[in-house]
Amino acid sequence: MAQLAGLRCEYILKLIVSDAYYPSQVDSLSSKFKIIHVAGTKGKGTTCYYCNHILHEYQKIYKKPERIGCYTSPHQVEVRDRIQINSESISKNLFAKHFLMLWNKIHALANRPELDLPVIPGYPGFLMLLAIYIFLLEETDVIIIETGIGGENDSTNVFQNPIATGITTIGLDHVEILGNSIEAIAWHKSGIFKPGCLAFTVEQDEAVLKVLRERAEEKGVAGPLEVVTERIVLDYRLTVTPDTHSQRLNAALAISLAGAYLKSIDPDFCMTTELAQSVEHLQLPGRCQTIADKNNTWLLSVAHNEISLRETIAWFKETIRHPDHQSKRDSISLLKVVYESLNTADVVTLHDVIFCTDQVDEAGKEKPDLIDLRTDRSTALKRQKAHAETWKALDGSSNVILKHTTREAVEFIRGNYKGARILVTGSHYLVGGTLDLLAKH
Repeated sequence: MAQLAGLRCEYILKLIVSDAYYPSQVDSLSSKFKIIHVAGTKGKGTTCYYCNHILHEYQKIYKKPERIGCYTSPHQVEVRDRIQINSESISKNLFAKHFLMLWNKIHALANRPELDLPVIPGYPGFLMLLAIYIFLLEETDVIIIETGIGGENDSTNVFQNPIATGITTIGLDHVEILGNSIEAIAWHKSGIFKPGCLAFTVEQDEAVLKVLRERAEEKGVAGPLEVVTERIVLDYRLTVTPDTHSQRLNAALAISLAGAYLKSIDPDFCMTTELAQSVEHLQLPGRCQTIADKNNTWLLSVAHNEISLRETIAWFKETIRHPDHQSKRDSISLLKVVYESLNTADVVTLHDVIFCTDQVDEAGKEKPDLIDLRTDRSTALKRQKAHAETWKALDGSSNVILKHTTREAVEFIRGNYKGARILVTGSHYLVGGTLDLLAKH
């Protein structure tokens, strides 16, 4: 079923569009608005945020494009945060209005047997459909879309003529769906390439670049695959946070993608230093984010794969030394990555290590937006117990603590620490729940 997600969503969306709004234009969703499509293992959400911000800054100056849509996933705190127009999450009223309209329309179509409607998409696919439906009805001019998993068969891969496609850093992740080799994963990610459309990527392992170049040729993209480097960021004298190689690559890719779109609406456009540097002050939610309350400093990162976790630990170590400055992943291996990264080059010793599930609160008390529907509580707690035992075996000097919920962990920290610096990482849901709890406090 997962392999048919993109095709299924495209078919349903075409039926919805042709049935009510654009009966003569169903062959190309891209005819409604211009598309920037981003895939990759690490940094695709960040790249989308950067790209969206650059377009929004351009809009402030030149009053175009009038409406910029941005879809990222998963969300950190509110489900509607996935869907932004002009850099603001859509309102609760707008979300509810279009949700009900789309839900009723799909079920009405499902009752028409002559249409042979495929199975209604699950949670991620439905939210993607909802985002596109909202962007259509709200008449956005351009949308930036982050893939969910992969690219070739991803539910977001419904656009035939994007202005530009971009691939961020690729590594091993979601191997149970995409394959257990870097080449297989690169093949899936590059499924967003389209005939006659611009294709960008960042510096990659040679094996990855080989696959991406072959796929770009196979798909018939416009010109050769363009490989961007951090040189772009350095040329614009741009400083990103954290100031790491991969974050500079994310910014370089975003600048290239934004530039491709802006050139499509203004052939004389040239990226300026001021426009490129506008991302310097952008706070990315849950992405190497620092929040200080009256007692402690919280360092939050949604890192959840090997590449991201290594960089998160490097950022954590740098930050505490210079304070002014749930899937099927192999979580035990990722814990070892964290331990090894903490204990190489400028060793950092943790006083306490707290493991908790990413369930924010007790059953029945949780905010619906923050519930991870993919796992049950007992399974999640068993996994955290295994994590705690693994950490004890790796590091005998830290005090290992186990808590059932994110709220219990946060309240334990608030009740027992002052002046502490707390790294929160490993899961989008964990960081989102923590952000919500900190905001309420």
